[in-house]
Amino acid sequence: MESGKAEIEAGKSFKDTCSTILKKRSIEESSFLGHQEKKKKKTSVPAIDPEPKALPKDVIIEILGRLPAKCLLRFKCVCKEWCSIIQDQVFIETHLNKAPFITHYTDKDETSLGTYRIVVGNFETMGTVNGLSLEKSCDSEECRIRNPTTRQILDLPHPHKGTFCVVFCYKSLGQCKLVSLYKDETCYGCQVLTIEKDDQWRELEVPSSQGNKVLQVSLINIPKEVVHYTMVIMDGTEIYVKIYTLDFENECFSTTNSTLTQGSFTRSSKVSIIGWDGCLSYAEVTEEALNVWVLEDYKEKRWSKRKIVLPLTFLKENHINMKKNLIFCEALSDELFFIWNRSKMFAYNMKTGTITCTSSASEGKQILYEIQETLVTLKGMRPEK
Repeated sequence: MESGKAEIEAGKSFKDTCSTILKKRSIEESSFLGHQEKKKKKTSVPAIDPEPKALPKDVIIEILGRLPAKCLLRFKCVCKEWCSIIQDQVFIETHLNKAPFITHYTDKDETSLGTYRIVVGNFETMGTVNGLSLEKSCDSEECRIRNPTTRQILDLPHPHKGTFCVVFCYKSLGQCKLVSLYKDETCYGCQVLTIEKDDQWRELEVPSSQGNKVLQVSLINIPKEVVHYTMVIMDGTEIYVKIYTLDFENECFSTTNSTLTQGSFTRSSKVSIIGWDGCLSYAEVTEEALNVWVLEDYKEKRWSKRKIVLPLTFLKENHINMKKNLIFCEALSDELFFIWNRSKMFAYNMKTGTITCTSSASEGKQILYEIQETLVTLKGMRPEK
């Protein structure tokens, strides 16, 4: 009896103990949950404003300025403010300074290989600057300026009959001139046209050959804000290259010239013109090396003291056949850019000796040119058909 009673008492005590523990735990849990609820209320996310504040205009400009030109053309339709920003000349010039160069390709035309002509449709590209392409008809004197990104065209008045060369003279937005070179029955001549101001070409006085035989005349715009009138002349048995520079404001060529003698190169017929760190340079390709003379200061008529000799062993080491239409484009900083077989563009680092392929055309295509994708628009431009 006593043992049974003891067991009952023990069971009751155990039950009371469990009940106490459970009650205590329930109180603790309730306290904890209440604390969590209060914490949630303190850290709750505020309600979303049905009318959020607009981004500051300078932030919008900064964001838009980082986008590609083709995206910006679409974003003009978003709202009036964005359209106004994207069409603003200051924004266009700022965006221009950040715009990347894009490689354009065209269908492969074997007849054009081995030449330096860039022909699209019936127009030959004479030069590019700041996203604008200067083009001349292959059949007439018709000229135009085209922006491939915005697909807009500015039709130009026809230059003198016999015009075979037209170049940009681009100082800044709103300060752009064209200079053309023509040949008639007796001599060479030059004309100038100020974009957005002139409705016809104006004659320029060209430098005299001083009675010497003229073998070749050309216009070169390296750097882009300068136009050089170059003459290859023969004086007796000697051949010279004479360079006269056009003054942008006064529109007249310099009275003195920068002269490069025939002795500077082994074969004058193999000499080409390339840009070298923004300077005009004459380069000769031999089987062993690229020989370059750089006009370091066209204002002072100062050439580089020494000829730059770049061994071309890196071509053989990378299995690049020199006989397959090798075109040296320009040198920037320590890199020399060139196009091989119209299908690949390479950059050769002259310090490290490394070579990388920067562009490669797909099968059936060839490299046309590299041009910036910009929003630059000229007064009088029309949509491209």
